[in-house]
Amino acid sequence: APGPTASPWPTLPALRPDAATCEALRPARWRPASGAPQTGAKLRAFAIQYKQEIRHVESYEQFRLKMRCLMEEQVVPHLRADLPALVVYNEDAGLMTIASGSRGALVRAQAQTPLGAPLGDAAPLGIVGALGLLNLAYLPQVLAYQIRFPGTDPRKQAFLAATDTFARAFSQTFSDIARDYGVYVVASNNQAPYAASSDPVDLALFKDPDLASVDEVYVATAAHIANVTFLWGPEDLHPEAPRGEKNLLFRNEKVPLTDIELQVLGLDEGPASGEAGLANAAGYPV
Repeated sequence: APGPTASPWPTLPALRPDAATCEALRPARWRPASGAPQTGAKLRAFAIQYKQEIRHVESYEQFRLKMRCLMEEQVVPHLRADLPALVVYNEDAGLMTIASGSRGALVRAQAQTPLGAPLGDAAPLGIVGALGLLNLAYLPQVLAYQIRFPGTDPRKQAFLAATDTFARAFSQTFSDIARDYGVYVVASNNQAPYAASSDPVDLALFKDPDLASVDEVYVATAAHIANVTFLWGPEDLHPEAPRGEKNLLFRNEKVPLTDIELQVLGLDEGPASGEAGLANAAGYPV
């Protein structure tokens, strides 16, 4: 919905969720952002610690709306035209998006039961059950990737199968937020590297059944599933990259992983030594 017509921040997008819409998406306990400006600061940083609720991933649109409401309520009131802004979302901010749409309906239903604790550092009883439901929901994609990448660990194959979902729900959402609001954005997810494809075979194999028609799908280029933290900037620097990565500045693969990430989810650790380890830990100058 159109937002305010006037703003002291000239780079805000023209279409913004309104206050009433965002208020309806708040959890029961909510506080506005608070902080302290520092004299001589060269960067304004925002730590977004929002409650991750399953209702926010019923669709791609619902997730994008919630993430933009967080910008509107927690960031926009404190933006300054003379300071760049860095907005850091929760760890695994994209993980719940695997339950988007009709394929995630059963997982969303499970999340409303005592088994529905979120994936985190304390293993809830529902993780294995949720992965089982997701393997069934994404079965055509699971089978397609098992053929492309033989021997893929079954524990992580649901994340691989959801590559197109993650690209649309997670990568594109935060890439667009960085560009539209003129900020730097940090967010993380357990997902594979991907490329855009318009190949008819790929369209048939990997298209989201909820989407009537698409001109491209996002296909994993490797079976490597790491806990990846991404940094997007306000400007497109890579025109040849797929949507969601044209303004991507840096990615870091988590190392070391937790026991749950290793033993239950079967994720791949990031490089910890040599040139690859140095590059993974190098960061990016903002």
